[in-house]
Amino acid sequence: MDKFPLKQGRIATFLLLLTLALTCFGCAVDSGSDDNETTDSTFSDGGSSIDTDDGIAIAQIPLVRFFSDDGTTLGVQVELARTLSEQQTGLMFRESLDEFEGMLFLFDTETTWSFTMENTLIPLDMIHLDADWNVVGIVENAVPNTEGPYTIAAPSQYVLEVNAGFAERYGIRVGTQATYSGFELD
Repeated sequence: MDKFPLKQGRIATFLLLLTLALTCFGCAVDSGSDDNETTDSTFSDGGSSIDTDDGIAIAQIPLVRFFSDDGTTLGVQVELARTLSEQQTGLMFRESLDEFEGMLFLFDTETTWSFTMENTLIPLDMIHLDADWNVVGIVENAVPNTEGPYTIAAPSQYVLEVNAGFAERYGIRVGTQATYSGFELD
């Protein structure tokens, strides 16, 4: 007597029907357009999306990724500070920041940038990146509610603020390569 109630013929029929059903459901629906154009949109938090012809927006989360010497990557979800007002406010009055979150300051030029910690309630690391997304300096453990200035000697175009100790904990140092996704550099 068979251990399984289904005979081999029934199993083959079932698998054939399952394959046909999955094939039908996997077919694309024609939207009536010959091309599948997409347009980019920007969210208020600085992230972007891809809008498809059928009105579906696919969110792209703004990320900065660091590449370690051993080939692993580390991603940080970022809030973008593009405007002067956003850059002056920064992370002021924030009571916490998740481990893999930060604020990325996007500047138009590569120069030496100075920061203050006035009205900033949490200690921060400030990771300075050049125009090619190489780490050129790090301000570690910037003290809350202090004037600073917090700066490095090398010019940078982007500065990522993360929780204090982040750079040391994850081996980010001068020379570490980074990249970005989910947003455009205007």
